[in-house]
Amino acid sequence: MGLLKKLRSVIDNVLEINTDSSADNTSSTSASTPFGLAPNGDLIYKTSLKYYLEKHPNIAIPAGCRRIPNLTIDEASDRYLFHMKSLTLPEGLEEIGDFAFWGAGISRIVLPKSLKRIGENAFCSCDELQEVVFQEGLIEIGEEAFDKCESLTSVKLPSTLKILGDDAFSETKIQSLVVPDGLQHCGWVAPTMHVNTLDHWLAMDHCFNFEKYKLVVGGETLRDIVLPEGLIEIKDATFQYCLIDSIKFPSSLRRIGQSALDGTRIERLDLPDGFELLYSQFNLKRVEYIRVPNSIQFFSEEISNFGISENAVADNFTGKLSIQRDIGIKFFGNEDNPHVVTADNLPAPIGITQLDVPNCCRIIGDKSLAGNGYERVVIPESVMSIGTLSFAQSEELCDVYIPASVTAIGVLVFAQCPRLHKIRFGGTKAQWNAIENVYAEKDKTWRSMSAIEKIECSDGTIYFD
Repeated sequence: MGLLKKLRSVIDNVLEINTDSSADNTSSTSASTPFGLAPNGDLIYKTSLKYYLEKHPNIAIPAGCRRIPNLTIDEASDRYLFHMKSLTLPEGLEEIGDFAFWGAGISRIVLPKSLKRIGENAFCSCDELQEVVFQEGLIEIGEEAFDKCESLTSVKLPSTLKILGDDAFSETKIQSLVVPDGLQHCGWVAPTMHVNTLDHWLAMDHCFNFEKYKLVVGGETLRDIVLPEGLIEIKDATFQYCLIDSIKFPSSLRRIGQSALDGTRIERLDLPDGFELLYSQFNLKRVEYIRVPNSIQFFSEEISNFGISENAVADNFTGKLSIQRDIGIKFFGNEDNPHVVTADNLPAPIGITQLDVPNCCRIIGDKSLAGNGYERVVIPESVMSIGTLSFAQSEELCDVYIPASVTAIGVLVFAQCPRLHKIRFGGTKAQWNAIENVYAEKDKTWRSMSAIEKIECSDGTIYFD
């Protein structure tokens, strides 16, 4: 019996030692962390998260961390962050870098009050994320920061936010967004956008967007917009795919930016006197009428997909004076939209053989007068450049005057103009030779495929072989 007691005592001691050792190991493991901190407060990864997260899915960024550095998409995808189930961020953290938590399996994140910036794709593809708590003090949300967070249904942005990056909440289930009064760049739109004033919406920079949305201003859904007097420019993409039915321009308006009115339901564009520049618009299918004032200086040659019928164009743009307003302007569709009359194929009015380009024009755009029926064209001193193929296939054209103000000319300008054998130029031979032949190649110049034999200059004639 004495021996048995001694054996049991030894076994109990061994078990106690093993138990203590196991407890020590468990404590050591739970206390371990894959993170360290650099002297400047940047987070350092001491070990791979790929295997660490399999056993430790709840992550806490250590106190004292000021910045979580940027990652590449490859670095982020190698970390298997879908194993992460919770994330705690410390106060004092000021920046979350690009791709920092890409694909994490978290369902909720509370951001610290100290946070100033969320980087590009920082929480992209967090499929389980349902709630994000933003705090006052945040200034920037980067591009695609919460893109593809498919479980996210709503967010409340802080009043301090200045920059909402492009596609920041794309492919989420957010249906409505209230725009903070201090926002300067709006890079994403929800199906319903709320803003306090129209002036704020006009002042912001916008990203290019292809999703339809309602604009609610001061609690009222806008359908018919009256823009304020004093407004000089509608910025790029300002109303792109906004569900508005009409827009009234102020007399002060001078410019409309790229895609600013794309995808709207506007049927009329009454551009005011003094208006100068209309940049590329790619989808204005509902427009049935457009007023082009004599003050116009530039219509992008990429104005296309108007819904104007052939009869509507005939009503509004026939006659010598009306056609002159269109010179150098390609703004009614293209070859892919055969039901639309373009500046390319507007015929010369019956009985009018000479076209005097109005002195409001600065640019004669690519193909802008190709195939016209005029015999003589006089270009004013206001014109600075003549585009590629601008007079091509004009079979009746036999006399063209080009002023000394022209400094650039495209290729194939007078291609297949069989009656045009000379150009009258308002400057000297040296000035003609100094004109930049834009896009010219060894076998393709402004004179290619033309019948031109000479240039009559103020100080003599240039002959071609």
